Amino acid sequence: MYLKDILLENVASIDFLDVTLPFNDDGTPQPIIIVGVNGSGKSIFLSYIADALVEFAKTAYRDIVPGHSPIGIGSPYFKISGGINQKIGSQFSIGLLKFIANEKTFCYCDHSGNVDHTFYIDKIKNRFQTILSSDINRNEKIIGPKDKQFFETCFYQNVFCYFPPNRNEFPHWLNRQGINQSLSFKLDQKFNGILNKPIYIDSSLEENKAWILDVFLDSMIDFEAIINQDNRITNFELLSNQINHKLILKKSRENVEKILQSIFQDNSIKLAVNYRNDSHSRLCLTKQGKIFIPSLDNLSSGQSILFNLFATIIRYADKADINKSIQLGQIEGIVIIDEIDVHLHSDLQYEILQKLIKLFPKVQFIVTTHSPLFILGMEKEYEGKGFTIIEMQKGETITTERFSEFKNSFDYYKKTKAFEDEVKSIVDNYNPSNVNSNNNLLQASIWTEGKTDIKHLKAALRWLKEKGETYNVEVDFHEYRDPCSSQLLEMCKQFCKNKQDIPIIAIFDRDEPNIMKNIHDDSQGFKDWENGVYSFALPIPKHRENKEICIEHYYRDSEIQTIDNDKRRLFLSDEFHPKSGKHLWFYRTYCVKIIKIFGLNSVRSLDRNHTRIDLC
Repeated sequence: MYLKDILLENVASIDFLDVTLPFNDDGTPQPIIIVGVNGSGKSIFLSYIADALVEFAKTAYRDIVPGHSPIGIGSPYFKISGGINQKIGSQFSIGLLKFIANEKTFCYCDHSGNVDHTFYIDKIKNRFQTILSSDINRNEKIIGPKDKQFFETCFYQNVFCYFPPNRNEFPHWLNRQGINQSLSFKLDQKFNGILNKPIYIDSSLEENKAWILDVFLDSMIDFEAIINQDNRITNFELLSNQINHKLILKKSRENVEKILQSIFQDNSIKLAVNYRNDSHSRLCLTKQGKIFIPSLDNLSSGQSILFNLFATIIRYADKADINKSIQLGQIEGIVIIDEIDVHLHSDLQYEILQKLIKLFPKVQFIVTTHSPLFILGMEKEYEGKGFTIIEMQKGETITTERFSEFKNSFDYYKKTKAFEDEVKSIVDNYNPSNVNSNNNLLQASIWTEGKTDIKHLKAALRWLKEKGETYNVEVDFHEYRDPCSSQLLEMCKQFCKNKQDIPIIAIFDRDEPNIMKNIHDDSQGFKDWENGVYSFALPIPKHRENKEICIEHYYRDSEIQTIDNDKRRLFLSDEFHPKSGKHLWFYRTYCVKIIKIFGLNSVRSLDRNHTRIDLC
């Protein structure tokens, strides 16, 4: 079962959002990353999904929330409903979710106040009709259909977890007798109506340790020593004829070790068992055959939280089917993680989280984050596709480049000493003697932003020379570093503090207005920083009307879009939808189908500025 649609209106800070979650071509769910500033509604978004799962599970199990009566009398909610969630000044609030499972559809509704059902017909587009009644004038929580048999099987066989932002694991040095250890939803008995897989998980180390020990023991092979008359061991005899079965079960242990190896970035990490009288727990970690960490309790907070998060996913799937702990790619379900990057070092955010998520292609991960490193890591690991970023409050799908935290983080970085030191290193290591001395030629050192600008300029100069053009100048295209626009601007400020032996010329793109005003003087076509330092923005070619250009705009569109020998080409920004970031071919193909079905003349769409875009 996966989440397909979510519609929220007048909920806390959210005015209105309507999101349809994407799936890959093979039917597997894409990881969903929810971003936005504090207070934009990220946690509220997740709370509705978690609450829907709880309400579904309650139809078949009675240990989902504390206080749930075994005979069905008195069933407390996981999430508080009513006016407390309603946006101030609004007459109602409503949350609608649709989940899909093969051919089945299950819906959830939580509303307060008075909702005009007639007005809502157009908004719901027949997606939530199984629960949206014509009389919505009271606070109510509804799910439908209430298929007890389906939910009993679904929640038993699959993984459904919500990890809140305040998740924690007890460190090994803590005296647990001195604090309150009331762990929510803890039930170990196996009875009818008891799932024993809590959806809300703030801590799971103890449960995981017991399960991992079982996994370890299941994979061990028993043998007996054969002793000769001299009491010497001559051979060993297996006590079980299920050697192949044991080797298969060992894969479960290796999958748990794979999580630990990813976290420590060391493939030699293994699980081992301490002796029963050891002061530590039974389980320890070895590195290259030697004890590395004496117990799982000795993991750092970040390591422990990350390990237990993904170990819990395997444990939940393993409860119904051991084969799923052997084949992680077969585990299905929904995993919700609020602030996925909390407590994690930068390496874990950028390198590791993505690899662990990728171990479970059939799990629908829905997570929130503030971390640009995590987003960059997803971009790298998934090669720019196969995951979706949704920005709150409106629920718009955005591209990685539009993630606002990138710019904010880099602006803060530019104010640090590390940024200044990097620029200073570039300036200090500049060696003008790289230019061959020739008294008959003028000399200049060219600096650009980006890693391709120099290549374009070199190619242009070669082409001009091949055409017979001669210039009384010898140019040093400086490729010592790959500065961005902010670094190049700072370099101009540093270089001009001292008299330069040969002129330094910094060439900038025109696509950043805040940079432009500092590096270009329209009255003379360049800026003189004095002491032999100059800068200017690329002149606008005659075939371009847009002033915000980069060096690639010196080519015509037909040249940019030329298909190379490998059937690849570059794409222009206006070939992508400004809201979703998807290529307009997708929309045009979809619109052609609409035109054929309804006999329309054209289809238009509004972008975020309410400008009409002809899609087809």
